[in-house]
Order: sequence, then structure tokens, then C-alpha cells
Amino acid sequence: LYLPAFPVVDAANVAQCCAHVGDQVEMIGQVRRARTAELSLAEGGVVRVEFGAFPDDMAALHVYAADARDADAALDQLRPDEWVSAMGLVEPPRSERIDGRVCKMVSIQITHRSQLTRLPESEALHRLISSARSVS
Repeated sequence: LYLPAFPVVDAANVAQCCAHVGDQVEMIGQVRRARTAELSLAEGGVVRVEFGAFPDDMAALHVYAADARDADAALDQLRPDEWVSAMGLVEPPRSERIDGRVCKMVSIQITHRSQLTRLPESEALHRLISSARSVS
């Protein structure tokens, strides 16, 4: 049995994530892609972790990095196919236009390492299944 501190949401289910905008949640998902965005050596930047693929709507994490070394460490930990648990506040969805297509993205900001945990697939699925049962 898994007893979460916050509601558990499936990062692959964008509608479920959107239903929790403004709530503290535990978002669990399998990383599809992680890449740096807005990174400068002096000011740090953001590593965006995507749980879907364009042009589909998706959930994402924005992991703040203090510098390039911190960003590299985050990218190394957040490889495609890794399962992660992220604790945070679900932000309102925003739209992004890529190659003329619009994608809706709902995200959580990660400002501290303690908000993010890599999970074995079996544990990630256990948490998602346990939480789905407790809701019904």
C-alpha cells in the first residue's frame, strides 16, 4: 500500500494533470525527453523534462539548474525511459507553437533536488495503481 502526502497524478494523462492545476501533487511519469532551455554559464537555467512528444499535449517538469554543471547532472539523471516522481504545484497550462502546430503543456517547477526522485518502473507503477484504487 502506498500512502502519498499529495494526490498522485499520471504524467502521461494530461487531462488528469490539468484537473489539479493549483494543487500540490506527486506527478509520476516516464521521461520521454530532457533538454536544456535558457541556459547560460553565469546564471544557470532550466532543464525541461517532457513526458510526451510534440505535437501532442503533454506534462513536463522545469528543473532549475544553478549552472551548466548542475544542468549536466540533471540531464544525466533524467534520461529517456527513466521513471521519476516530482512533487510540486501544478501550473496553469500554456500553449507552445512548434512547426505551426500548437501543443498544450502543463508543468511543475522543480527548484530543489528534494522535489525529484528517480524510481524503478515497478515502484512507479505501484504508486500509480495504488493511487488510482484509492480514488475510486
